[in-house]
Amino acid sequence: MTFKDLRKIITEKKKEIERESKLYNPSYYWKDRKIVLLDQWFQIKENYTLKAALQYFPNDFPSFGFSYILDNIEDQTLKQEAGQWYSDFIKLMNIVRMQNMEKRNVLAAF
Repeated sequence: MTFKDLRKIITEKKKEIERESKLYNPSYYWKDRKIVLLDQWFQIKENYTLKAALQYFPNDFPSFGFSYILDNIEDQTLKQEAGQWYSDFIKLMNIVRMQNMEKRNVLAAF
């Protein structure tokens, strides 16, 4: 592999990461739910209901997690919906974390 080949691979990877990272911009959607700022997600939950908040994904984890909210749901249908939402949210956060790691690795190569 030549230096030119390596530079081409790095350039292609950077473009791929840039394209994919647009999915996690707070103005975008994932799994048919809009991604909003964490503070906005809590405002929706407080001003409306948890059910309304579950129609969105926050763009980050709260420092205290979500267990205090999810563990106290009495309605079984809502609890099941919240469990699926949380599972999807964890997947989203893992994807974002992996992309951030890839970005750092690509930039470190320069």
